[in-house]
Amino acid sequence: MPMTIQEHIQYWKKSSESDWNAACSLLESRYIVQALFFFHLSIEKLLKANWIFDNEESFPPLTHNLESLFAQTEINLDGNQIDLLKLLTTWNIEGRYQDYRQKLARSYTKEYVQERLPKVEEIRQCLLERLP
Repeated sequence: MPMTIQEHIQYWKKSSESDWNAACSLLESRYIVQALFFFHLSIEKLLKANWIFDNEESFPPLTHNLESLFAQTEINLDGNQIDLLKLLTTWNIEGRYQDYRQKLARSYTKEYVQERLPKVEEIRQCLLERLP
């Protein structure tokens, strides 16, 4: 039996929660690049759940670009939050490729991530609050 819209939303929410927890553990263990990647992935999955909620379709676009996903929803974010989505997208891209990962490892510290994490958590909560 095919999944309902609600079941798809729950799937993305649950998967996002798992990735968020993994990101926090990776950050605590000082696997910074991997933590950045998983923070992005967690937000991406919540955006996809919101996309399904707003579009009433089961399969969100096949993209990792958070700004693009956001633009296809009815979510209200301010300019600073949208800029943070752009930054999070770079964490995904740079976290995937070895040469970028080495650059990230030199550039980003645990403190760098912890400074931004409250704003990422704010977006996360905003995305969760909209969902059933």
